[in-house]
Amino acid sequence: MKNQIGKMLIVAAAISSLLGSAAHACTGIRTAASDLKAKQYYFRTYENSQIRMVDLMKMNLDGKDMVKISMKGPESIKSLNP
Repeated sequence: MKNQIGKMLIVAAAISSLLGSAAHACTGIRTAASDLKAKQYYFRTYENSQIRMVDLMKMNLDGKDMVKISMKGPESIKSLNP
């Protein structure tokens, strides 16, 4: 269990690093937050202000290959009118 948590933290740091550097230059990460207890990474960009999430518990932490996560997609707008 301790080993898995260590791997999750490494994955979270890698996502944060990738989103915070390469993606920041391309798409402009606007906001990012980590939930270490639930092992989830939340972010939004300047291009798409919808909050998106990567669930680290659903990732293969024993995988040998890098996984690309697309940040592209439509922004959905939820009406709050009664």
